[in-house]
Amino acid sequence: MLQRIKLNIYLFYLVILIFNVESNKCYTINNNDLVLPRYELIKKYSRSNKSVILEKKLSLIECQKLAITRKALAFNYYKNKNNNNNNNNKLNCQLLECPEINSFSSLIRDNKFNYYSLYPRYLYPVNTTVKCLPRVGVFIISEESKNYTEAKRICEEINGKLAHVISEERTEGLAKFISHSTPVFVGLSNCRSSRDRFWKNEFDEPLDCFDYRAWNKGEPSASRGCVGLIVTKSLISNITPAWRVLPCSKSLPFICEILPRVKINKKDLSFL
Repeated sequence: MLQRIKLNIYLFYLVILIFNVESNKCYTINNNDLVLPRYELIKKYSRSNKSVILEKKLSLIECQKLAITRKALAFNYYKNKNNNNNNNNKLNCQLLECPEINSFSSLIRDNKFNYYSLYPRYLYPVNTTVKCLPRVGVFIISEESKNYTEAKRICEEINGKLAHVISEERTEGLAKFISHSTPVFVGLSNCRSSRDRFWKNEFDEPLDCFDYRAWNKGEPSASRGCVGLIVTKSLISNITPAWRVLPCSKSLPFICEILPRVKINKKDLSFL
């Protein structure tokens, strides 16, 4: 009897400990010490023709700060010779919703501008499709089928992770890039260890830290597994994205989220 009481007390404190750890992770997601990406000068005397979110007359530091707050993935910038002159109304900071990818085909010669991006020029692997989700990020849709572990490894080799989908913007946006017939692995699983009974993404963020859910009807169908993004039809729409729990050993196409190369702490934003 005493042993059972001790065991129950131990299990109680273990649950409290796990809860506190997960709560701290939720706090980290939302607090001011989050790590943010930093824009790098990619090409001088060049300007991207990608869609512009906003144009302003700013200093370079102000332009970078505004780009972060408006979730711009890149920007064009040129320095006004008399930036503090009120008579100079040139809009020298152009925030872009997507960066140049692979061929840089939208980049044109312009002696005034320099092009900055979160993503350096990089040739991505064959048998993949590179897509930009505006103001969210750059993603690679692999046509090659792999199990979850192999897909995760391949994403990491190209400076990425299996795609974070725990938001309406991400789930619905990425669903536009996949076919109706085959699910694709994304970064959400509950298979790490016997002690870990939390659904998490590949950024180690618990699902419980987010309000958004996109489970398919009857899901999650198992306490263990890896999530595939599927597209179903409904009375409302021909494209209804949903999450389905699948065996992690199953071979499927997958989506990688490419990570920005350089990062800064959010608390250091004032010192850009």
